[in-house]
Amino acid sequence: MGRDVPVVQAVTGAWIALDRGLALEVLYPPDRLLEGTSSDVDNASVVVRLVYGETSFLLTGDVQQDVESFIMDSPLPVQSTVLKVAHHGSRSSTGPEFALAVSPQVAVISLGEGNRFGHPHQETLDTLGKLLPPGRILITATEGSVEFTSDGSRLWVQTER
Repeated sequence: MGRDVPVVQAVTGAWIALDRGLALEVLYPPDRLLEGTSSDVDNASVVVRLVYGETSFLLTGDVQQDVESFIMDSPLPVQSTVLKVAHHGSRSSTGPEFALAVSPQVAVISLGEGNRFGHPHQETLDTLGKLLPPGRILITATEGSVEFTSDGSRLWVQTER
């Protein structure tokens, strides 16, 4: 493939410099995955915080509230400009305490239109609605793709629809 790229294990506390002023901070998983949780498979997701200058994106995979509690108990920062809502907006993720700790300016829920799971759940929308004004909760099923552009201090959002 041309060039050797170092492999970095995603483990809590890892800081991966990607470019000047751009880095990934791994918030989860720890050295050993949590066991006996509400969903060990979903809770094996990697959670990272992409940081570029003063802007940040919290990418949560499919983790559930067990992992959100674990992350909030760690000394790592969770406050982020953008929250990619966990597990497609299911009721098992994005609890009120976690959402408040993240305190995003924008939340994105990624899911297919008419999905059979009924995502996003109203509980999750209500939690986010207490933190964000209308138009700041973007759902890909209705908005289409969502594109963010940042200069490290400001953020621009563009949706497909």
